[in-house]
Amino acid sequence: MALAALLALAPIGVAQEAGASTRAAAKPNRATVAAPQVESLTHAEGIDCPAPRFSWRLQATGRNVRQTSYRIRVATSPSLLSRGRADMWDSGTQTSDRSLYISYAGKPLASGTRYYWQVEVGTTVGRCTSAVSHWLTGLMSPGEWQAQWIGGSFGSDVENPADRRTRVNARYLRKDFTIPGNIRQAVLYISGLGLYKAYINGHQLGTQVLAPGPTNYDREVFYNTFDVTRELRRGANAIGVVIGNGRFMAMRSPGMRGFGLPRLLAQLVVTTTDGRRMVVGTDTTWQMMADGPIQTNNEFDGEVYNARKAMDGWGKAGYQARGWRQAEIVKRPAPIVRAQLNPNIHVMDSVRPRSIYRTSDGRYIMDMGQNMVGWLRIRLHGNEGDTLRLRFAERLKDRDSLFMLNLRTALVTDTYIADHRPAVWEPSFTYHGFRYVELSGFSHQPRLEDIQGQVVYDQMATTGSFECSNPVLNDIFHCAYWGIRGNYRGIPTDCPQRDERLGWLGDHATNSLGASYIYDAHLLYAKWVRDIALTQRADSVVCDIAPRYWSVYGDNVTWPMAWYTVAGMLYDQYGDERPITENYEGMKRFMLHIRNRYCSDGIITRDVYGDWCLPPESPELIHSKDSTRITRGPLLATAAYYRLCRLMERFATISAHTVDEALWRQLADDTRAAFNRHFLQTAEGYYDNNTVTANILALRWGLVPDDQVSRVFGHVVTKMTAQNPPHISTGVLGTQEIMRGLTDYGRGDIAYQIATNTTYPSWGFMVAHGATTIWELWNGDTANPRMNSGNHIMLLGDLIIWYYQYLAGIRQAADSQAYRHIVLRPYVADGLTHVNASYRSPYGDIVSRWRIEGGRFHWQFTIPANTTAEVYVPQADGSYHQAHYGSGTYEVSAPARQ
Repeated sequence: MALAALLALAPIGVAQEAGASTRAAAKPNRATVAAPQVESLTHAEGIDCPAPRFSWRLQATGRNVRQTSYRIRVATSPSLLSRGRADMWDSGTQTSDRSLYISYAGKPLASGTRYYWQVEVGTTVGRCTSAVSHWLTGLMSPGEWQAQWIGGSFGSDVENPADRRTRVNARYLRKDFTIPGNIRQAVLYISGLGLYKAYINGHQLGTQVLAPGPTNYDREVFYNTFDVTRELRRGANAIGVVIGNGRFMAMRSPGMRGFGLPRLLAQLVVTTTDGRRMVVGTDTTWQMMADGPIQTNNEFDGEVYNARKAMDGWGKAGYQARGWRQAEIVKRPAPIVRAQLNPNIHVMDSVRPRSIYRTSDGRYIMDMGQNMVGWLRIRLHGNEGDTLRLRFAERLKDRDSLFMLNLRTALVTDTYIADHRPAVWEPSFTYHGFRYVELSGFSHQPRLEDIQGQVVYDQMATTGSFECSNPVLNDIFHCAYWGIRGNYRGIPTDCPQRDERLGWLGDHATNSLGASYIYDAHLLYAKWVRDIALTQRADSVVCDIAPRYWSVYGDNVTWPMAWYTVAGMLYDQYGDERPITENYEGMKRFMLHIRNRYCSDGIITRDVYGDWCLPPESPELIHSKDSTRITRGPLLATAAYYRLCRLMERFATISAHTVDEALWRQLADDTRAAFNRHFLQTAEGYYDNNTVTANILALRWGLVPDDQVSRVFGHVVTKMTAQNPPHISTGVLGTQEIMRGLTDYGRGDIAYQIATNTTYPSWGFMVAHGATTIWELWNGDTANPRMNSGNHIMLLGDLIIWYYQYLAGIRQAADSQAYRHIVLRPYVADGLTHVNASYRSPYGDIVSRWRIEGGRFHWQFTIPANTTAEVYVPQADGSYHQAHYGSGTYEVSAPARQ
């Protein structure tokens, strides 16, 4: 996807809608266009696709502004565009309101070339032309790689110790070279596995951290691209790279997949002003060593930095590399080396610690005030040889010690061995999930002003905000906001703190949709859909974890369901059909495999996880043992299979596999009939053993016969209201549908009650017990520490979706993608007096702000340019007044329900 030209159009007048009083001020008509971008990349560097896609967003405060045409121009210089010329591509004026994903259709793109583009947009209020923007291409053909993979082993490497923790020091690699002329352009392509930091003449390149992104390293690896023209000079130069272990090295051996020792592929292409071209690529002329200051480094266990081994100037030309050795050619890790299109991880925020105090034995405990993911940047004043340790945890065991049991085998300790110089230090190749830090080895109490928590996650925009009159809902949103960002690191993970941190599919089947309102995670999830596909074996089974760092092939339906639902989310939320079209055949193979292997009389018999983590009946349990509360696996698997058949019918249409539509309809019909034949208790009007999950999934996924809907939902209500007040009684699967299901079937009051509860089990219970992120378990404060992460988002279910689509009322029409056609319809819960929410869709900001005041419902809403909306204004009798709106900002008022 690309976000590109931002067109700002002023309001053009006042509109009056029937049934609602509307107030707005008219302003002069004028328009401007801001700079575009391509492929939604922050720096648009290293795109190696031959046909990048262009998108832009119109911004207008006026009414009914629509795009009527566009014209894209692409050129090799901005001066050409300023003269109205396009030597690469001119789309011509296209009469169209389309502004997303227009594919490049010009001359072939060359590698390592900067291209410039702009778009001219015709609208109902006039024409505007964007400022010129650019992108830099990567290597457009695999054959252009001249560099070789280099690396090597060292005596300090310990890959299979008795405690299973691998110990491999960071590698330092360098190369001196001479440029025999003035430089016109220089581009570096680099893949350092697992993680790298690169330097030209001692200058660190970029602001990314923990790069490149994690992949299925035996299938494909990513490279990053840097324009280094300004870092180089005529004459002597040097390139230096530090390689950390990341996920490429197995952090536990045995226990995790490993792909070998760290290695490097780098290619610097320099073009001089007189037209000469030189390539500096990794080969055996590079020097390397593994006894620098960054020593043992591991995402689970932390990083050891020995300042006494610092090598001043090692990345500069002419450095005397004594003790270094010649690099070795090593095996290529994967058949595909491709440009990373999703943005890298960055330091996206910072947190100042709240407090620090000394323990009885001379350690210090620091409270960040927020469970966060990243590391500490700290000013250190140690004496030479002092060993300073920072140990991280989410909770305290008691006042003087951290609670470590839920971290399993993760050591989560950063160590700094001081030299004679004060320093400001932060680790390079690890991260931690933590709120509390234990500091030991310090001769005096560290000052809070010398410490900063660095919050790291994928570089992506925050696209959503939510605030309302209920503080519990606000606190839960805060936990979700921090929990989601804390689990984005090149993949959406389950947790950030213990010895796991994996892309479990089931955690994000629905959470991806809720998260997409808060963050622009489009490119991250598009990448992850590909990660899932690359785990598919020859027998069609996909791994329950992607990338496959644990080989967990459960061969079930409910966890791989995320492959389909996330691809569908990307199409619906962002309008991007590629994840569907590129994965359709693999998805089809998996569906037919499940049908052929596990179907008996129409029932899918295979399930692994059940309704994972439903609230247990006893505070110390992880999983419920009460069979009357547990939804049986075949019911879950069959219901999920039916849902996927319906998705595949839709995907067949989207991907032009129309011949398959009848296949999926028939499979869906057969599955639905078998499901009701086996599980519907007709006399009682519920499914199987009458769990809330069984009934709500059957309702939400369309399995219930029309004449049974009210009876089945009646049992949901009965089960939930058996407690006073009602509480959540579903696990990961049921919670994906419970909030929307309750509200859609007329009991939004129950949904609101369970959302605002503060007693067990509830999201509010977590908040009331000190949570600042979402727990893994409803009873995460008392359950067995083997599985009580304090930062999991899987139990959010559809709660954040409900916040936006129901409380704020921001959703889209059934036939719409990317919010081209919007539906605004707030659910006004009793006791809620205001909601303020916004969501930046691919077309622009959608805003919904309502309040109840003086017996009236007051609502201000904004509809982006080039979109339309069906607006439903709540009435005093509980009905809605419907009206059609074009773009603009409106205010309506109506008597409030008493």
